[in-house]
Amino acid sequence: MTTFLLTCPPSVNGLFANAKHGRVKTKKYRDWIEQAGWELKTQRPTPVSGDYELEIVVPRTRGDLDNYCKAVSDLLVTHKLIDDDVHARKIILSRDDRADAVTVTISKAA
Repeated sequence: MTTFLLTCPPSVNGLFANAKHGRVKTKKYRDWIEQAGWELKTQRPTPVSGDYELEIVVPRTRGDLDNYCKAVSDLLVTHKLIDDDVHARKIILSRDDRADAVTVTISKAA
């Protein structure tokens, strides 16, 4: 099991924008990816291979709770903390009014 903190990602509605040739990552999303990558480098979480369970606790925000899962999951794949998000067996999303950052916990599926 590994637990780490991340800056709150943009809502799933703000990850991509329409362009002439399809959809592209927004500047806000690209900036978050870069910042979150540095946060991961600093904290050095342990990768989990194969099937996994994911818990994401976000600070109080105006957006829907499930709008934050995609950005976090994609980041975990990019940084090889999980093999692929297809291996998720359980995802728990919750809010913590006292939190200042997103808390992410990845554990091997039972």
